[in-house]
Amino acid sequence: MASVDVDNGRRMEAERKENCSAKATKQGEGLRQYYMQHIHDFQLQVRHKTHNLNRLEAQRNVLNSKGSS
Repeated sequence: MASVDVDNGRRMEAERKENCSAKATKQGEGLRQYYMQHIHDFQLQVRHKTHNLNRLEAQRNVLNSKGSS
């Protein structure tokens, strides 16, 4: 009966070690996703601001051409 307890203890210890290494991988992946989301948000913001700049430049050009006529 005591040998069964020792075997169970070894198995549980091995499972803990496996879980620890799995957690490290998942933590790194979560951090990667966190930064990828921020990069995506900033890229979207740049795209919107570039679009707005192009719109305003076109509007300025139209107003300048009306004023010079």
